[in-house]
Amino acid sequence: MPETERKNLTKSAQIGTFEIEGNTVRRADASPLRHNVRKDSKILKNRRKQMELRRTARNRERALYMSPVYVMFLMVCTSVLFSICGIYIYMQSQITNHISSISSLESEIINLRSDNDETELNIETSTDLDYVKARAFAMGMQYPDADQIVYYSVDETDYMKQAR
Repeated sequence: MPETERKNLTKSAQIGTFEIEGNTVRRADASPLRHNVRKDSKILKNRRKQMELRRTARNRERALYMSPVYVMFLMVCTSVLFSICGIYIYMQSQITNHISSISSLESEIINLRSDNDETELNIETSTDLDYVKARAFAMGMQYPDADQIVYYSVDETDYMKQAR
């Protein structure tokens, strides 16, 4: 080997299409051979594929690994979720029951009001006021005189309940 080549080998090391000289400063090789470039690009592609496959395998392993703490956390979350769903279903059934009881009470109120109205109408129609008036005069009752009538005034703050 000539002396200059030996010095170059000691001072630099050639990697791929880059040449490292002295320090780690890289610069492109001035004259790469075509078959070496193809071979190097195939090797780089193969290495990249292998690295990608390794990364994918590591990611799959990480995704499949579940620690006991994580499993417990998921169990607690699941039980809380099911509890909330159960409470929701229970509340919905209670609301449905209350709505049905309210509707039955409303229908009962409607029936009672119609019965009351019917009874009141019967009472009003069954009483003959002319007959009552004639019987009252027969027993000695008479209309009130002017001095027997008393008028009174009510303040706005006072009120009076009037029965029907």
